[in-house]
Amino acid sequence: MSRIRTAAKRPIVVLGAGIMGASAACALAARGLPVILLERHRVGHDLGSSHGESRIIRYSYSDPFYASLMPDAFRAWTKLEADTGSTLFVRTGALSFGPADSQFVPRVLGNLRHLDVPCRNLSPSEVRKIYPALTLPNGYVSVFEPTAGVLLAAKALRLLVELASRIAGSQFELREGFEVASLDLDGANPVVIGANQERIEAEKLVVAAGPWVKSLLTRETRSMEVTRQCIFHLKPPNLDDFRPGRWPVMISDGQDELDLFYSLPALSDLGVKVARHGGPACDPDRVERKISESDWAPVKSFLDQFLPSWADAERTDARTCLYTMTRDEEFRVGAIDRHPRVILMSPCSGHGFKFGPLIGRIIADLCETGMCDYDIARWSPNRVSASKRVSL
Repeated sequence: MSRIRTAAKRPIVVLGAGIMGASAACALAARGLPVILLERHRVGHDLGSSHGESRIIRYSYSDPFYASLMPDAFRAWTKLEADTGSTLFVRTGALSFGPADSQFVPRVLGNLRHLDVPCRNLSPSEVRKIYPALTLPNGYVSVFEPTAGVLLAAKALRLLVELASRIAGSQFELREGFEVASLDLDGANPVVIGANQERIEAEKLVVAAGPWVKSLLTRETRSMEVTRQCIFHLKPPNLDDFRPGRWPVMISDGQDELDLFYSLPALSDLGVKVARHGGPACDPDRVERKISESDWAPVKSFLDQFLPSWADAERTDARTCLYTMTRDEEFRVGAIDRHPRVILMSPCSGHGFKFGPLIGRIIADLCETGMCDYDIARWSPNRVSASKRVSL
Protein backbone atom coordinates (compact mmCIF):
# COMPACT_ATOMS: atom_id res chain seq x y z
CA MET A 1 0.00 0.00 0.00
CA SER A 2 1.45 3.38 -0.99
CA ARG A 3 2.02 6.11 1.56
CA ILE A 4 0.48 9.51 0.92
CA ARG A 5 2.40 12.44 2.32
CA THR A 6 0.53 15.66 3.02
CA ALA A 7 0.97 18.38 5.59
CA ALA A 8 -1.01 21.12 7.25
CA LYS A 9 0.95 23.44 5.01
CA ARG A 10 1.88 21.64 1.82
CA PRO A 11 5.54 21.97 0.84
CA ILE A 12 6.98 23.31 -2.33
CA VAL A 13 8.68 20.30 -3.88
CA VAL A 14 11.80 20.80 -5.98
CA LEU A 15 12.90 17.96 -8.24
CA GLY A 16 16.65 17.89 -8.79
CA ALA A 17 19.50 19.24 -6.64
CA GLY A 18 21.71 20.53 -9.41
CA ILE A 19 22.54 24.22 -9.57
CA MET A 20 19.01 25.25 -10.54
CA GLY A 21 17.15 23.08 -8.06
CA ALA A 22 19.54 23.90 -5.21
CA SER A 23 19.27 27.62 -6.00
CA ALA A 24 15.48 27.46 -6.05
CA ALA A 25 15.34 25.50 -2.80
CA CYS A 26 17.65 28.00 -1.11
CA ALA A 27 15.65 31.01 -2.33
CA LEU A 28 12.37 29.44 -1.24
CA ALA A 29 13.79 28.50 2.16
CA ALA A 30 14.98 32.09 2.64
CA ARG A 31 11.35 33.22 2.32
CA GLY A 32 10.18 30.91 5.07
CA LEU A 33 8.45 28.46 2.76
CA PRO A 34 8.49 24.72 3.48
CA VAL A 35 10.64 22.95 0.89
CA ILE A 36 11.35 19.34 0.02
CA LEU A 37 14.34 18.93 -2.29
CA LEU A 38 14.34 15.56 -4.04
CA GLU A 39 17.54 14.27 -5.63
CA ARG A 40 17.67 11.04 -7.59
CA HIS A 41 21.35 10.48 -6.80
CA ARG A 42 23.31 12.54 -4.25
CA VAL A 43 24.11 16.23 -4.16
CA GLY A 44 27.16 16.85 -6.34
CA HIS A 45 26.96 13.58 -8.30
CA ASP A 46 28.80 13.47 -11.63
CA LEU A 47 26.04 12.04 -13.84
CA GLY A 48 24.23 15.25 -14.76
CA SER A 49 25.04 18.86 -15.60
CA SER A 50 26.23 20.62 -12.42
CA HIS A 51 29.32 18.67 -11.33
CA GLY A 52 32.97 19.63 -11.56
CA GLU A 53 35.16 22.18 -9.86
CA SER A 54 34.51 25.23 -12.03
CA ARG A 55 32.20 27.17 -14.34
CA ILE A 56 32.63 30.41 -16.28
CA ILE A 57 30.86 33.63 -15.30
CA ARG A 58 31.09 36.59 -17.67
CA TYR A 59 29.33 39.66 -18.92
CA SER A 60 30.69 38.74 -22.36
CA TYR A 61 27.53 37.51 -24.05
CA SER A 62 26.80 38.33 -27.65
CA ASP A 63 23.06 38.06 -26.96
CA PRO A 64 21.90 41.35 -25.37
CA PHE A 65 19.17 39.73 -23.25
CA TYR A 66 21.54 37.40 -21.41
CA ALA A 67 24.15 40.16 -21.15
CA SER A 68 21.53 42.40 -19.52
CA LEU A 69 20.93 39.80 -16.80
CA MET A 70 24.58 39.53 -15.85
CA PRO A 71 24.79 42.50 -13.43
CA ASP A 72 22.07 40.90 -11.29
CA ALA A 73 23.61 37.44 -11.75
CA PHE A 74 26.94 38.71 -10.41
CA ARG A 75 25.18 40.42 -7.48
CA ALA A 76 23.36 37.19 -6.65
CA TRP A 77 26.69 35.36 -6.39
CA THR A 78 28.15 38.14 -4.24
CA LYS A 79 25.17 37.80 -1.90
CA LEU A 80 25.63 34.04 -1.71
CA GLU A 81 29.28 34.56 -0.79
CA ALA A 82 28.21 36.94 1.98
CA ASP A 83 25.48 34.59 3.23
CA THR A 84 27.85 31.63 3.40
CA GLY A 85 31.06 33.45 4.36
CA SER A 86 32.82 31.68 1.51
CA THR A 87 34.69 32.61 -1.65
CA LEU A 88 32.85 31.27 -4.69
CA PHE A 89 34.14 33.59 -7.42
CA VAL A 90 37.71 33.88 -8.67
CA ARG A 91 38.37 36.80 -10.99
CA THR A 92 40.43 35.84 -14.02
CA GLY A 93 39.18 38.00 -16.85
CA ALA A 94 37.76 36.56 -20.06
CA LEU A 95 39.14 36.67 -23.58
CA SER A 96 36.55 36.13 -26.31
CA PHE A 97 37.85 35.67 -29.84
CA GLY A 98 36.75 34.65 -33.30
CA PRO A 99 37.16 35.33 -37.03
CA ALA A 100 36.87 38.95 -38.10
CA ASP A 101 33.90 38.12 -40.33
CA SER A 102 31.98 36.60 -37.38
CA GLN A 103 29.53 38.80 -35.48
CA PHE A 104 30.45 37.20 -32.15
CA VAL A 105 33.19 39.57 -30.95
CA PRO A 106 31.57 42.81 -32.23
CA ARG A 107 28.33 41.87 -30.48
CA VAL A 108 30.12 41.00 -27.25
CA LEU A 109 31.97 44.30 -27.41
CA GLY A 110 28.77 46.24 -28.07
CA ASN A 111 26.99 44.64 -25.11
CA LEU A 112 29.93 45.25 -22.77
CA ARG A 113 30.03 48.91 -23.74
CA HIS A 114 26.26 49.23 -23.36
CA LEU A 115 26.57 47.87 -19.80
CA ASP A 116 29.63 50.05 -19.06
CA VAL A 117 31.69 46.95 -18.35
CA PRO A 118 35.44 47.57 -18.75
CA CYS A 119 36.76 45.90 -21.89
CA ARG A 120 39.52 46.16 -24.44
CA ASN A 121 39.94 45.10 -28.05
CA LEU A 122 43.15 43.14 -28.63
CA SER A 123 44.84 42.36 -31.93
CA PRO A 124 46.47 38.94 -32.50
CA SER A 125 49.90 40.47 -31.88
CA GLU A 126 48.74 42.11 -28.63
CA VAL A 127 47.26 38.81 -27.48
CA ARG A 128 50.57 37.07 -28.22
CA LYS A 129 52.47 39.57 -26.06
CA ILE A 130 50.12 39.16 -23.09
CA TYR A 131 49.46 35.42 -23.46
CA PRO A 132 52.40 33.89 -25.35
CA ALA A 133 50.90 30.39 -25.31
CA LEU A 134 47.87 31.55 -27.31
CA THR A 135 48.19 31.97 -31.07
CA LEU A 136 45.43 33.87 -32.82
CA PRO A 137 45.64 33.83 -36.62
CA ASN A 138 45.75 37.09 -38.53
CA GLY A 139 42.18 37.97 -39.34
CA TYR A 140 40.97 37.10 -35.85
CA VAL A 141 39.58 39.68 -33.44
CA SER A 142 39.25 39.52 -29.66
CA VAL A 143 37.89 41.40 -26.67
CA PHE A 144 39.15 41.15 -23.09
CA GLU A 145 36.76 41.61 -20.15
CA PRO A 146 38.69 41.92 -16.84
CA THR A 147 35.62 41.46 -14.61
CA ALA A 148 34.88 37.87 -15.68
CA GLY A 149 36.06 34.80 -13.86
CA VAL A 150 35.41 31.35 -12.54
CA LEU A 151 32.79 30.03 -10.13
CA LEU A 152 33.77 27.27 -7.71
CA ALA A 153 30.96 25.04 -8.89
CA ALA A 154 31.11 22.00 -6.61
CA LYS A 155 31.62 24.16 -3.55
CA ALA A 156 28.74 26.46 -4.52
CA LEU A 157 26.33 23.59 -4.99
CA ARG A 158 27.15 22.14 -1.59
CA LEU A 159 26.84 25.51 0.15
CA LEU A 160 23.47 26.29 -1.44
CA VAL A 161 21.99 23.12 0.04
CA GLU A 162 23.68 23.70 3.41
CA LEU A 163 22.41 27.29 3.49
CA ALA A 164 18.85 26.21 2.73
CA SER A 165 19.00 23.75 5.62
CA ARG A 166 20.52 26.30 8.00
CA ILE A 167 17.97 28.98 7.13
CA ALA A 168 14.86 26.82 7.17
CA GLY A 169 15.67 24.20 9.79
CA SER A 170 12.87 21.66 9.98
CA GLN A 171 11.03 23.48 7.17
CA PHE A 172 13.63 22.13 4.72
CA GLU A 173 14.07 18.49 3.83
CA LEU A 174 16.67 17.04 1.48
CA ARG A 175 15.97 13.52 0.26
CA GLU A 176 18.82 11.98 -1.69
CA GLY A 177 18.35 8.71 -3.57
CA PHE A 178 14.69 9.54 -4.26
CA GLU A 179 13.80 8.34 -7.73
CA VAL A 180 10.66 9.84 -9.23
CA ALA A 181 8.53 7.33 -11.12
CA SER A 182 5.94 9.78 -12.42
CA LEU A 183 3.98 12.95 -11.77
CA ASP A 184 0.24 13.02 -11.16
CA LEU A 185 -1.01 16.32 -12.54
CA ASP A 186 -4.72 15.51 -12.69
CA GLY A 187 -5.70 17.10 -9.38
CA ALA A 188 -5.65 20.64 -8.03
CA ASN A 189 -2.21 20.04 -6.55
CA PRO A 190 0.61 18.20 -8.29
CA VAL A 191 1.69 14.90 -6.77
CA VAL A 192 5.14 13.35 -7.06
CA ILE A 193 5.08 9.55 -7.16
CA GLY A 194 8.30 7.87 -6.11
CA ALA A 195 9.68 4.60 -7.42
CA ASN A 196 8.85 3.28 -3.93
CA GLN A 197 5.19 4.30 -4.55
CA GLU A 198 5.36 7.14 -2.02
CA ARG A 199 3.15 10.07 -3.05
CA ILE A 200 4.14 13.63 -2.09
CA GLU A 201 1.50 16.28 -2.64
CA ALA A 202 2.98 19.70 -3.39
CA GLU A 203 1.70 23.23 -3.04
CA LYS A 204 3.91 24.03 -6.02
CA LEU A 205 6.19 21.71 -7.94
CA VAL A 206 9.48 22.97 -9.38
CA VAL A 207 10.91 20.60 -11.98
CA ALA A 208 14.66 21.16 -12.21
CA ALA A 209 15.55 17.63 -13.22
CA GLY A 210 18.05 18.56 -15.93
CA PRO A 211 18.67 15.62 -18.30
CA TRP A 212 15.83 13.65 -16.71
CA VAL A 213 13.20 16.33 -17.31
CA LYS A 214 12.14 14.72 -20.59
CA SER A 215 10.96 11.57 -18.82
CA LEU A 216 8.86 13.58 -16.35
CA LEU A 217 7.25 16.20 -18.59
CA THR A 218 7.21 14.55 -22.00
CA ARG A 219 4.61 16.87 -23.49
CA GLU A 220 6.51 20.06 -22.66
CA THR A 221 9.93 18.72 -23.67
CA ARG A 222 9.29 17.10 -27.05
CA SER A 223 11.61 19.45 -28.92
CA MET A 224 14.41 19.27 -26.35
CA GLU A 225 17.34 16.89 -26.46
CA VAL A 226 20.00 15.77 -24.03
CA THR A 227 23.53 15.97 -25.42
CA ARG A 228 26.78 14.37 -24.34
CA GLN A 229 29.63 16.79 -23.66
CA CYS A 230 33.24 15.85 -23.00
CA ILE A 231 35.27 17.89 -20.52
CA PHE A 232 39.06 17.63 -20.29
CA HIS A 233 41.62 18.77 -17.73
CA LEU A 234 45.23 19.11 -18.87
CA LYS A 235 48.59 19.80 -17.27
CA PRO A 236 50.56 21.85 -19.79
CA PRO A 237 54.23 22.65 -19.14
CA ASN A 238 54.75 25.51 -16.68
CA LEU A 239 51.29 25.05 -15.14
CA ASP A 240 51.72 28.11 -12.91
CA ASP A 241 51.58 30.28 -16.04
CA PHE A 242 47.98 29.16 -16.51
CA ARG A 243 46.56 29.92 -13.07
CA PRO A 244 44.16 32.78 -12.19
CA GLY A 245 45.95 36.11 -12.29
CA ARG A 246 48.13 34.97 -15.16
CA TRP A 247 45.64 33.28 -17.47
CA PRO A 248 42.01 34.12 -18.33
CA VAL A 249 38.86 32.26 -19.20
CA MET A 250 38.68 31.89 -22.97
CA ILE A 251 35.73 31.58 -25.33
CA SER A 252 36.43 30.87 -28.98
CA ASP A 253 33.77 31.23 -31.65
CA GLY A 254 34.47 29.67 -35.03
CA GLN A 255 32.81 29.56 -38.41
CA ASP A 256 29.85 27.41 -37.39
CA GLU A 257 27.90 26.16 -34.37
CA LEU A 258 30.29 23.27 -33.72
CA ASP A 259 33.33 25.53 -33.48
CA LEU A 260 32.60 27.03 -30.05
CA PHE A 261 35.31 26.02 -27.58
CA TYR A 262 36.11 27.31 -24.11
CA SER A 263 38.82 26.96 -21.50
CA LEU A 264 39.36 27.86 -17.85
CA PRO A 265 42.60 28.46 -15.96
CA ALA A 266 44.02 25.93 -13.52
CA LEU A 267 42.41 26.13 -10.08
CA SER A 268 44.15 23.01 -8.80
CA ASP A 269 46.65 20.39 -9.86
CA LEU A 270 43.99 19.00 -12.19
CA GLY A 271 45.20 21.74 -14.49
CA VAL A 272 43.42 23.78 -17.11
CA LYS A 273 39.94 22.86 -18.32
CA VAL A 274 39.00 22.79 -22.00
CA ALA A 275 35.96 21.58 -23.92
CA ARG A 276 33.84 22.02 -27.00
CA HIS A 277 30.35 23.44 -26.53
CA GLY A 278 28.44 20.77 -28.40
CA GLY A 279 27.90 17.05 -28.60
CA PRO A 280 25.64 14.26 -29.85
CA ALA A 281 22.16 13.51 -28.55
CA CYS A 282 21.99 10.81 -25.88
CA ASP A 283 19.83 9.05 -23.31
CA PRO A 284 20.94 10.15 -19.81
CA ASP A 285 20.46 6.63 -18.44
CA ARG A 286 22.36 4.89 -21.25
CA VAL A 287 24.99 7.44 -22.22
CA GLU A 288 28.54 6.25 -22.85
CA ARG A 289 30.54 7.64 -19.94
CA LYS A 290 33.92 6.44 -21.15
CA ILE A 291 35.87 9.10 -23.06
CA SER A 292 37.38 7.95 -26.35
CA GLU A 293 40.08 9.30 -28.64
CA SER A 294 37.35 10.39 -31.06
CA ASP A 295 35.96 12.59 -28.26
CA TRP A 296 39.38 14.12 -27.80
CA ALA A 297 40.02 14.70 -31.54
CA PRO A 298 38.06 17.97 -32.03
CA VAL A 299 39.51 19.45 -28.84
CA LYS A 300 43.03 18.50 -29.90
CA SER A 301 42.42 20.06 -33.31
CA PHE A 302 41.38 23.30 -31.59
CA LEU A 303 44.45 23.21 -29.34
CA ASP A 304 46.79 22.45 -32.25
CA GLN A 305 45.60 25.66 -33.87
CA PHE A 306 45.36 28.02 -30.91
CA LEU A 307 47.19 26.53 -27.90
CA PRO A 308 49.83 24.15 -29.28
CA SER A 309 51.62 23.73 -25.94
CA TRP A 310 48.40 22.25 -24.53
CA ALA A 311 47.77 19.79 -27.36
CA ASP A 312 50.16 17.11 -26.11
CA ALA A 313 49.90 17.94 -22.41
CA GLU A 314 49.10 15.28 -19.84
CA ARG A 315 45.37 14.65 -19.60
CA THR A 316 44.65 14.52 -15.88
CA ASP A 317 40.89 14.08 -16.12
CA ALA A 318 38.27 13.45 -18.79
CA ARG A 319 34.58 13.00 -18.13
CA THR A 320 31.14 13.55 -19.54
CA CYS A 321 28.67 16.30 -18.73
CA LEU A 322 25.09 16.34 -20.00
CA TYR A 323 23.42 19.39 -21.51
CA THR A 324 19.67 19.59 -21.93
CA MET A 325 19.17 21.68 -25.04
CA THR A 326 16.43 23.57 -26.80
CA ARG A 327 16.91 24.15 -30.52
CA ASP A 328 17.59 27.84 -29.93
CA GLU A 329 19.73 27.29 -26.78
CA GLU A 330 17.31 29.31 -24.65
CA PHE A 331 16.32 28.42 -21.08
CA ARG A 332 12.87 27.15 -20.17
CA VAL A 333 11.56 28.71 -16.97
CA GLY A 334 7.92 29.20 -15.97
CA ALA A 335 4.58 27.54 -15.28
CA ILE A 336 3.45 24.91 -17.76
CA ASP A 337 0.10 25.30 -19.52
CA ARG A 338 -1.42 22.06 -18.31
CA HIS A 339 -0.90 22.78 -14.61
CA PRO A 340 -0.38 26.28 -13.15
CA ARG A 341 1.26 24.88 -10.01
CA VAL A 342 4.04 23.16 -11.95
CA ILE A 343 7.04 25.33 -12.77
CA LEU A 344 9.65 24.13 -15.21
CA MET A 345 13.21 25.18 -14.43
CA SER A 346 15.10 23.33 -17.12
CA PRO A 347 16.77 23.14 -19.57
CA CYS A 348 19.57 25.65 -19.40
CA SER A 349 21.09 24.69 -22.75
CA GLY A 350 24.64 24.48 -21.48
CA HIS A 351 25.03 28.04 -20.21
CA GLY A 352 22.92 28.23 -17.07
CA PHE A 353 25.22 27.70 -14.09
CA LYS A 354 26.22 31.36 -13.84
CA PHE A 355 22.53 32.31 -13.51
CA GLY A 356 21.72 29.78 -10.76
CA PRO A 357 21.13 32.02 -7.71
CA LEU A 358 19.39 34.68 -9.83
CA ILE A 359 17.01 32.18 -11.39
CA GLY A 360 16.47 30.65 -7.96
CA ARG A 361 15.12 34.04 -6.89
CA ILE A 362 12.94 34.20 -10.02
CA ILE A 363 11.50 30.78 -9.19
CA ALA A 364 10.72 31.88 -5.63
CA ASP A 365 8.88 34.91 -7.05
CA LEU A 366 6.90 32.71 -9.44
CA CYS A 367 5.98 30.32 -6.62
CA GLU A 368 4.81 33.15 -4.36
CA THR A 369 3.08 35.52 -6.80
CA GLY A 370 3.20 34.04 -10.29
CA MET A 371 5.26 37.04 -11.41
CA CYS A 372 8.88 38.16 -11.37
CA ASP A 373 10.90 41.31 -12.00
CA TYR A 374 12.11 40.22 -15.45
CA ASP A 375 10.49 39.77 -18.84
CA ILE A 376 11.12 36.07 -19.30
CA ALA A 377 8.55 35.45 -22.05
CA ARG A 378 11.30 34.04 -24.26
CA TRP A 379 11.86 31.32 -21.61
CA SER A 380 8.23 30.19 -21.59
CA PRO A 381 7.94 26.39 -21.41
CA ASN A 382 4.93 26.72 -23.69
CA ARG A 383 6.82 28.46 -26.49
CA VAL A 384 7.99 26.62 -29.60
CA SER A 385 11.76 26.84 -29.98
CA ALA A 386 13.12 28.91 -32.82
CA SER A 387 15.47 27.17 -35.23
CA LYS A 388 18.26 29.70 -34.72
CA ARG A 389 20.40 29.39 -31.63
CA VAL A 390 21.06 32.13 -29.12
CA SER A 391 24.36 33.92 -29.58
CA LEU A 392 26.32 32.88 -26.51
